[in-house]
Amino acid sequence: MLYKEHKQMVKDLAKPGGVILSTMDERDAHLQHMIIGLAGEVRELHEALTNNDRENAVEELGDVEFYYEGYCQAFPNYIPAISKDPDLRLGWRDLYLSTDDLLDLTKRITIYKKDIPENNVHLVLNKIRNHLVACYAATSITYEEALEHNLNKLLKGDKARYEAGKYTDEQANNRADKS
Repeated sequence: MLYKEHKQMVKDLAKPGGVILSTMDERDAHLQHMIIGLAGEVRELHEALTNNDRENAVEELGDVEFYYEGYCQAFPNYIPAISKDPDLRLGWRDLYLSTDDLLDLTKRITIYKKDIPENNVHLVLNKIRNHLVACYAATSITYEEALEHNLNKLLKGDKARYEAGKYTDEQANNRADKS
C-alpha cells in the first residue's frame, strides 16, 4: 500500500513536463544541455582514469572542457579563478561532487525558476576548474592537449564530426570521428 501511495504522490507533485517547457527559455535549455553533457563526460573521464587509459582520458578531458566552456558561456561575467598551486589530493570524486553541485544549481535555475546569484554559480565553476587543474597535473595531460584533441575530433580532424562547423543531429548521431 505504501508503494501505491508514494507512486500517487510522485505523480501529483512532480512538475509536469509541459509546465517546465512553457517556462524554459533558450538559456535554460542550453544550461540543461551543458550540465547533462558535463555530468556524463565526468563519469567517462572517471572510467578512463580508473583504467589508466591515457588516450581515452585525453579525449574525455576534451569533452569535459567542451561542456564546461559551453556552460560558462551562459555566464558572460564569469572569469575563472585558477589556483596556482593545485591540490593534487583532489581526484575525480571531487570533480564529480562539484559537477553534482552545478547540476543542482542548474535544476534550481531552470526547473524551479529560482533566482540564484551568479556568484554562487561562479564559485562552483571555479571549484570545477581547479579540480580539472589538479587532474591535469596528476595525469601529466595538458590542458592544451585536451583542447587540441577536442578540436580535431569535432571540427578540424580528417574525420571531424562537424566538419562544416555547425551542429546537426545527423552528424551527432553518425559520429564520423568514431568510424
